[in-house]
Amino acid sequence: MKKSTAAILAAVMALSLSACGGGSSQPAASSAAPAAPAVSVAPENKVSEGSYANGDGSFRFLYSYDNKEAVMKTPEGAEVEAFGIYDPAYAPKENVIQSNSLSFAAPEDLWYCQARDYESCYVTNIEHLAQYYFNGELDEEGQAEYPVYGQTVQELGFQYLGKPVLLIQSQYQSASGIDWTTSFVGIEYDNKSAPDGGKGLVGLDFFQEEYTKDQMAWVAGQIFGVDSGVKGDPFDEDAAASSAPSVPDVAASVFAGTWSNDESNWGEQYTFNTDGTGIRSYTETSEVEDFTYTVKGDTITIDFGEDEAYDYTIAVSGDKLTLTDNFGAIPFTKVVEEAPAAPTPEPEAEPEPEPEDDTSWAALGKKLVGTWNECDGIDEDTWVFNADGSGKYIYGDSETNYTWSNDDTYVILTYAGGDEGYWFFSFKDNGHLVLSDGSTDYEYEKE
Repeated sequence: MKKSTAAILAAVMALSLSACGGGSSQPAASSAAPAAPAVSVAPENKVSEGSYANGDGSFRFLYSYDNKEAVMKTPEGAEVEAFGIYDPAYAPKENVIQSNSLSFAAPEDLWYCQARDYESCYVTNIEHLAQYYFNGELDEEGQAEYPVYGQTVQELGFQYLGKPVLLIQSQYQSASGIDWTTSFVGIEYDNKSAPDGGKGLVGLDFFQEEYTKDQMAWVAGQIFGVDSGVKGDPFDEDAAASSAPSVPDVAASVFAGTWSNDESNWGEQYTFNTDGTGIRSYTETSEVEDFTYTVKGDTITIDFGEDEAYDYTIAVSGDKLTLTDNFGAIPFTKVVEEAPAAPTPEPEAEPEPEPEDDTSWAALGKKLVGTWNECDGIDEDTWVFNADGSGKYIYGDSETNYTWSNDDTYVILTYAGGDEGYWFFSFKDNGHLVLSDGSTDYEYEKE
């Protein structure tokens, strides 16, 4: 089945990235390593069959068209996953591993990254960060999938393998309107013997968006075995707070009132009371959420309860307020309440016309009800959403039953056994339904 749940697809895509990374023409690595072939003389630093570690927590890995060799180290306390095939016919050197088959994770998933080798002669649309870096644009397929795309490149002030370490970040939006950020920390190298005589990138992909520049540089320095210049542990919030210079608390009276998000499509508004309480509301959906807030220096923590709290740097200038987090700055404009107008005679009531585009959750749910067939006619898969909340997914001769609900962004599927799946959904002007797993959009037509 091509599509079952978004979670399963995401896992499949992650495995695909590991197999495709760097565009190597060699076959994809397998986590099950066959026994090493017999050799008459054991190579230097030989370790047990199927192992790619040097015995000290470091790994010899291959990168580039010429299979250059370098070392990555496992940070203290971190976990490592190394997948490969112990076969000289696959790897020209024994006890080495391709960088795309190596990943590191801190305890409790505090951070996670995967070693990567991108070669310009092999890079594909699925590796869009490298494709944009090498070519300055995405190919036609990539532009259709990610119509909004931008990239920033900055040096981090230290070196690896004799080259400046770069932070390459891509900010982009999928065709379904979902915003993403992808980060890579590593170096650019010459790949002169490759078919295009081009360039390469070797380093680390980070798979969460909320890392700071210092946090990624600190992790990369430990894995590369070099001094990143980052002092202390940037993941230790208490240590960072104690070393930070004192900033006067922003007084609640400065930002008390109602502020409208200038970039929200749903009329998002925050109302701050001077007693540390407030509400978040949406004019388009009439949704209202209570919160409490605290201010320390120029940092405001907005707490919605149930472990949902967010930290922002707050700045106020006249009728403009800015909340900034790791994703960027969010601009707000103060809402000025107008004085009530003098009463006027009420005209005779007339029936209100139906709105052309009701985007409330309930209305979106009503639009979902029905049977939807994929437009391309290739896979001939079908989604059924019944008004009573039941439904099924049909692919060929197989059917999967579920119950469903929705909000303004997701359709949530609950399968037998309690497993859940989430799909982004939207409707096109022609009435077609678009379902997205976050990277690929699928279009359906109603029967």
